[in-house]
Amino acid sequence: MRMKKYQAPSMADALAAIRAELGPNAVILHSSEVKRGPLGLLSRPMVEVVAAVDGGATQPAGRAPGGPRSPSPRAPSPTAASVRPRTGNVATAPARSPTPFPAPSGERDLAESADSDAMHEMQTHVRELRRVLGRLMQTSDWPGVAKLSPPLVDLYERLIDQEVDGPLARELVTAIDGELSLQASADPSIVRECLAKHIRHHLRAAEPLLPQPSEPTVLFLIGPTGVGKTTTIAKLAANLGVDRARVALVTCDTFRIAAIPQLKTYADILRVPLEVAYTPDDLTQRVVDLLDRDFIIVDTPGRSQRNAEQLAELRRFVLSVPSRRTFLTVAAGARYREMLDVVARFGVIPYDALLITKVDETSTFGSIFNLSRQTERPITYLTTGQNVPNDIERATTAGLCNLLLNALYGSESRPTVALAS
Repeated sequence: MRMKKYQAPSMADALAAIRAELGPNAVILHSSEVKRGPLGLLSRPMVEVVAAVDGGATQPAGRAPGGPRSPSPRAPSPTAASVRPRTGNVATAPARSPTPFPAPSGERDLAESADSDAMHEMQTHVRELRRVLGRLMQTSDWPGVAKLSPPLVDLYERLIDQEVDGPLARELVTAIDGELSLQASADPSIVRECLAKHIRHHLRAAEPLLPQPSEPTVLFLIGPTGVGKTTTIAKLAANLGVDRARVALVTCDTFRIAAIPQLKTYADILRVPLEVAYTPDDLTQRVVDLLDRDFIIVDTPGRSQRNAEQLAELRRFVLSVPSRRTFLTVAAGARYREMLDVVARFGVIPYDALLITKVDETSTFGSIFNLSRQTERPITYLTTGQNVPNDIERATTAGLCNLLLNALYGSESRPTVALAS
């Protein structure tokens, strides 16, 4: 791979120079703003871009670069042929090639280990190139990026890296560019402060769960399989119990073998009642039986969003309780396309808010931002680990904003969700 650093007055000039020298297949690896002159004072900022192109793509066809020419094969010398003994029609045994000796096992292990390390390194480079190419394609699809200051270009690239949807990333950057002066937009700290304001404007956090004086709050958790609904229910019950709320659990998950015993274990530890509902009518009756409770949390079976029959059955369970709150549970590490598929297909069931699980298992949080904006639903809770009851946090607008900002600009520890709004 051939790499080269370019400096130009603007990003557009830098891109033009890169295309002219390295061709259309060049990849931008890094961009930043630099100043020239003594101590960088009284000089116009320059854009510095590091670009690369596959070295093999630029080599002329023919012999390998730098390699010596192989000698042309020559016909056997007549003198040599004349002294070869004549054999007539006598058959001769075919010449036996020498048997290769196997390399010692230690050398083979070292060679295989080296090959494995080289393959792993190659795969890492390929993944990085794919990521950079994806970012470059997003950038090149937006002509307006050439008019932005380097900090705004850097912000746009970071948003794309965090898997913020392209149109939403462009909307954010365009809004910041229109709001800030040219001098202010060149200051990364000012850009970040302005970004935080716009992110808070787009994100919504749900109101906290509070006991109602007249009737219990019936809370449903719905979502696909494997997102951690049952464990999340135990965390919710424990945290509501800390506030002296009277909690009961009901499970409709009679399909998974371990579902009822798992929730029964949590109920025994938390000292809360557990009921089982096999049909929607059963669920209606269980709610009536638990009217003395502040919260009734209902565990539902995980359903594939592609199974319309199962979703219809789940819908009947949810609608059997007229007064309720329903949280759609989504794993933070899912791809954005999968998240969109989940919310679209589970949309046949009315839900009030999003509950994001497994936040600790991903380092990209743009999809959460996208999903909140796309669904126009608030985010209510986030789970950050498997420990019951600790690894759950109530979502706040400030906390969600910090989650994305820490991921965009880096943090010494894993992103945490601020509990204060």
